[in-house]
Amino acid sequence: MIFALRGLACSSNSIPQAMYQFLYPLATEIKLEDLVIKLILQDLKHNQLIYGLDKLKMDAGYFHFLGILDLVQRLMDVPEERMDEFGETYMDAMHRSLEFPISRSEEELRGLVVECY
Repeated sequence: MIFALRGLACSSNSIPQAMYQFLYPLATEIKLEDLVIKLILQDLKHNQLIYGLDKLKMDAGYFHFLGILDLVQRLMDVPEERMDEFGETYMDAMHRSLEFPISRSEEELRGLVVECY
């Protein structure tokens, strides 16, 4: 299978099975696309929550870096020469996620995540 982020391709064959098991231990099989989309979704949700705490003056301080961007980058085998483009696309989605309401549901952000992917 081949997946793309605005023209960046990666192969599901390049992801070691051990990484799947580490990242998604309860699943016996998960497609790379589903894993990457779920990771991006969780990162956007985390971003919303941290920003929400800051708006409430609870000083989240953005010290809670999860490193999901780097992980997604590795899972998608983003070539070195495309790193800046990848980062811009990802960070644009992070900023745009703040326009959506914070809720328990993931559905509000799903369209943005798929667009980012």
